[in-house]
Amino acid sequence: MLYTIIKIAKWGAVPVLLAGGPFTRSAGEYEFFLSAAVCAGAVIAACLALWKKEYLLAAGLTAVAIVFSPFLLVTKIFVLLTFAGIVTFLTLLAAFRPRAVTTENDFQA
Repeated sequence: MLYTIIKIAKWGAVPVLLAGGPFTRSAGEYEFFLSAAVCAGAVIAACLALWKKEYLLAAGLTAVAIVFSPFLLVTKIFVLLTFAGIVTFLTLLAAFRPRAVTTENDFQA
């Protein structure tokens, strides 16, 4: 039961943080601090997700950290495109890595 609650809270964090994004503008003079706090929380949670080898959750939290970062919009777009390019490169690198060639003698036991 506890494992289910933890799993729901973990996967519910990303949509909740993204849904709260439009409301950070109404924070007034505390907008910078609110965005920085959410960004720092997402970075820490992404590091923990990487440590537990939950890469999909880490990617979602990284996107949340970039969206809530207190940088200019142009910088956020550049960082997101860089992140997408790195992920694409690593995916292609994993897909096309050289593998050992098996022969027919390997299957005979």
